[in-house]
Amino acid sequence: MNEEYFRAKKMGDREIRRARSEGRDPYIAALDEIVPEADTLSHDRIGIQEIPLRMIAGTKTVARANAFARNFMPVMPARTEMAEKWANLYDAQIEEGIRDPIQVFEYMLHFYVQEGNKRVSVLKYLGVPSMEADITRIMPNPSEEPDYLMYKEFLEFYACVPIYDIVFTKPGSYRRFAAMVNQDLKHKWDRDF
Repeated sequence: MNEEYFRAKKMGDREIRRARSEGRDPYIAALDEIVPEADTLSHDRIGIQEIPLRMIAGTKTVARANAFARNFMPVMPARTEMAEKWANLYDAQIEEGIRDPIQVFEYMLHFYVQEGNKRVSVLKYLGVPSMEADITRIMPNPSEEPDYLMYKEFLEFYACVPIYDIVFTKPGSYRRFAAMVNQDLKHKWDRDF
């Protein structure tokens, strides 16, 4: 078994202990638990683009959640199929790089992995900041909640600048940012800009 898997598993085990000592769920979040109605909400296919790994919050289904600690490090025993596949992906990344995009659902500026949890784990272990993902956005039900209103503002920004690298948390920040660079949130920004 790859020594790197043992190191990654130690990181996962340490995260499990820390989360438990803090009274938090030690495993990655599952979108199906967070938003049980996710499959019935409106879906928009965004397509393939680069996403920051720091924005990956968990997995789509509950079935995969217990294989990874909150930091996406593996926690399965070393002599499992999952451990072997993780080690093989690590070797592939070192030798030639992982090329296939993962499949994710984006919900309220967080990504949940449908396909590619082990790839995310390997790349997070290696400190890679971003990767390609095939994104499907799940649109939340409209509300007057501050989180929804902030997300709605992000969607206006995204329509002009389709990137996930700039995230604000205070209302009006996207508009202020646009004004600071002599732009608005009504027109697409020049790609080179």
